[in-house]
Amino acid sequence: MKPQDMTDDDIIKFQQRVERRFPEMFAKNYGGFEIRSGWLTLVETLCELIHNKIERKQRFGDDVDPVVVEQIKEKFGTLRFYYSGGDEYIDGLVSMAEAISGKTCDVCGGPGRLTGKSWLATRCKEHEKN
Repeated sequence: MKPQDMTDDDIIKFQQRVERRFPEMFAKNYGGFEIRSGWLTLVETLCELIHNKIERKQRFGDDVDPVVVEQIKEKFGTLRFYYSGGDEYIDGLVSMAEAISGKTCDVCGGPGRLTGKSWLATRCKEHEKN
């Protein structure tokens, strides 16, 4: 199924799957995924990279504060991933994902660009009017 073909129920199921995979990151009420389906894989990949980094650091006895998601949303046409905890490496992962979202269509996940005047969105040519 392509991201643009996902129903609201599909998005909720995807969100619940990510929450089950990474329960430590979604330990508190954060408001859900307030993004369109084109960025879902980007968020899941970010969560996986964060989880793997924390797991590696803990395995080697290094201190790292757990990452707890505060909010996931779109703002000014790009992804915003608000969280507490982590370290500089995780800060970099989040910054990278947010930057990638500015080149990724939020509808289909394909290559996109920031468009709009009063309401910004990152879209491909096909979805620019949506």
